[in-house]
Amino acid sequence: MENDSTFIAEVYNPDPKVWEKIKADILEMEHEAFGDKAFTDEEMEGDFLNKKNTIVILKCNDKVIGFSYARSLDEADEPGRESEINETVYLWNTVIANKYRGRHLVGKLAETLEDELRRKGYSYMESYAVVKNNFAANIAKHYGDRVVKSEPKETGYGRQMYFRIRL
Repeated sequence: MENDSTFIAEVYNPDPKVWEKIKADILEMEHEAFGDKAFTDEEMEGDFLNKKNTIVILKCNDKVIGFSYARSLDEADEPGRESEINETVYLWNTVIANKYRGRHLVGKLAETLEDELRRKGYSYMESYAVVKNNFAANIAKHYGDRVVKSEPKETGYGRQMYFRIRL
């Protein structure tokens, strides 16, 4: 059985050679977590090779067992929010392999990701979280007064809660 020190979250620097080594694990986790709503292999590869994205991977004994990443806001996708573009990222995806869920490992990913985002000069992170599995309630509880805005929204993934969180 793994102990807490066996799990290591580290910043991933987009690199085609590294991507080829971790690609199978990442794609398997994505499909395992989201099924037919998973991002395509091409979308995942594009995200993991995009130097604008901030990515953290979680390893156990050198095997990738989780990942989380944030995308910078794009002016084309966010009209009217030009003043927020350079200070805000969108938490795009977080996945832990099924075998390792329930061990509070998302916290390891989040801590490392947020540290890296602050290091890069970001002030806010935005995200949507599913309501029915209590993920949204857990985010609200975890971030507490760092949540500066939240509102419900119906999405292709069901009812979700939008969050804007101060880093």
